[in-house]
Amino acid sequence: MPKGIVIIEFDEFEGGGVWFKYPDEFEVDDKYIQNLTISHNFISSILTNKDDTINILSFYNDEHKKIIALFLEMREDGQDYYEIIRQLDGLFLRDLAEEEIQQEIQNIYDLSCSIINVREQVMLKFANEISDLKGMEHDFTNRLEALLQLSRNTEIKILIALCLKEQQTINELYATKVKGKRTTFDNAIKRLIRKGLIKRYNNDTVRILF
Repeated sequence: MPKGIVIIEFDEFEGGGVWFKYPDEFEVDDKYIQNLTISHNFISSILTNKDDTINILSFYNDEHKKIIALFLEMREDGQDYYEIIRQLDGLFLRDLAEEEIQQEIQNIYDLSCSIINVREQVMLKFANEISDLKGMEHDFTNRLEALLQLSRNTEIKILIALCLKEQQTINELYATKVKGKRTTFDNAIKRLIRKGLIKRYNNDTVRILF
């Protein structure tokens, strides 16, 4: 979520200065104020300023001579905040008193923080679910590997091997997974094909069908 919103007002004699910022306790170095003033060069545009220490998304409103700057966390992508910038800029197009504009800025900031927090929570939950699934997949793979070693039935060994890697060459399958008599192996392949459990391609490759 944004660390803070800063509205910069340009004065022909004093240059850029802070017209309003929120939260009140948010500290911003004056060098960033001047850099933003120079960067926009009095042209309405959205700019991203990001380096090793700062991440800023800003917009210059030429009519009102103000720069709207969102100071973001380093991990955040400025493009995610374009809509918020547009909402903030829209405040200056409305017939509002200065105090009303400042209150609306606070409202937009608070709302954006709540939305971003919800999105981050969803993403975190999704990441945890993926991690859990990977753990389950690892456990499942280990169990299949154990069954492959324990089973003595050639057909079952072939099916387990193909569950671990759904498509293999005949020689790969025989040599690395289901060792035993080649005739027994070949007959097991034929039976599984007849049962519709596997399919043979180009007489060299087999693939599991479920």
